[in-house]
Amino acid sequence: RPMKLPAWVSPAHPIAHREAVTWRKTLRKWGWLAIPMILLTLISSACSLVGNLPLLLGVGQSAENLILAGVFLAQSVAQTIWNLNNTAAWIVDVAIGLGMTITIARERETQNWDLLRLTPVSVNEILLAKTTAILRQFRWPLLLTTLVNTLGLPLLGAVVIGFMLLLNTIEPGLIPQNTQITAIVVVVLSLFPTLLFLWLNTLLNIAYNCSIGLAVSCSARTQANAVAFSLVAHFVLNTFILTPAFLIILITAGAFGGLAGLLADSPLLAIILIVAIFGILFLVFRIAAIIVAVLYMRRRLQRLAE
Repeated sequence: RPMKLPAWVSPAHPIAHREAVTWRKTLRKWGWLAIPMILLTLISSACSLVGNLPLLLGVGQSAENLILAGVFLAQSVAQTIWNLNNTAAWIVDVAIGLGMTITIARERETQNWDLLRLTPVSVNEILLAKTTAILRQFRWPLLLTTLVNTLGLPLLGAVVIGFMLLLNTIEPGLIPQNTQITAIVVVVLSLFPTLLFLWLNTLLNIAYNCSIGLAVSCSARTQANAVAFSLVAHFVLNTFILTPAFLIILITAGAFGGLAGLLADSPLLAIILIVAIFGILFLVFRIAAIIVAVLYMRRRLQRLAE
């Protein structure tokens, strides 16, 4: 027997359908704003490549120099794709955060919130239907950016290993064999934890944008106020909470990881512990921030429901 999903998951849900229609109109009207940002990324990458062309054209015609030039060109193309992907991910994050920020405020501004409360639909179902409707509009960009990152990390590891072997081929003995084996083992063993961190961070980033946006939206009576509150909230969070917390986490990870590596007389162990401690503390802090935002949002919703 197939599992029956909640009603708010379906795009045919009345509230979800209405939210989706509203967002499709918004994207048709304002979606072009993403084009200048993408063009700026392409132009900056092109300028970086053009600036290095004299250096590439000035190398000799030996096989080694041509190989190095080819590696540089491949790295430039990969960096361009990476920058485009990050730009697209940032645009999607901003759009999701904006959508969550105005979704409740819009209902209150148009005086539809009281009408929604007269329906048999609960407040939680209203929020979940709106949230899934907004996320559904950006499901393909989210999947695409995640796929690029997922495929890019193994390719990056392969490039690092390949470049190391290439250098050792050009100049035998440049990189000791033990160092080569260690580098290959580290790249292979760190691939899955890195991908896991990437996937978890992507999910937490979506949850963070949704929770902060809804918390702000529940506190504003108009869409303009919601956007203004959102700008202030993100400025305060990034300046006085997130950035100091990031530095504290970085210092803590460096201190404990470095101390453990020093005691074990192993620089590799120090690097591994620093990265692992930083990743764990970073994810824990993001989860804590989401929980605080959700608790505040639920408190505001209780007042709106009264």
